[in-house]
Amino acid sequence: MAMTNRVFGDNVMFEGYVTLPGEPEARAAISQPFVEGEAATMDQIRDFLHSKGFDDIGNFWVQPATGVAVWDVSTPGNAIVRKSNGRVIPVDFTLQPATTRQMAEVRAIRGLGLER
Repeated sequence: MAMTNRVFGDNVMFEGYVTLPGEPEARAAISQPFVEGEAATMDQIRDFLHSKGFDDIGNFWVQPATGVAVWDVSTPGNAIVRKSNGRVIPVDFTLQPATTRQMAEVRAIRGLGLER
């Protein structure tokens, strides 16, 4: 969540843990500001991620400057377009450190680290 806040400028807060009926393990309970809008299209999400310096490498988007990988961006409702200004707001993207392989793929796409 801290990584999401840093990368996307969000305000996701950890509230604690909750175990739901029928589930054997607890899950994190979070809160974030309400956003009035509608589900973002994949084109809007793609443009948003590109504007943040991410490259698409299949099921992941990687930001080579930070070594952050994002996934689960295409699930409906995981990003909302704010009614007031059309800005895409990630709601439930999953972030993690990019793997060595993912970094190599995105560097190859961008031509980073090649001898000139």
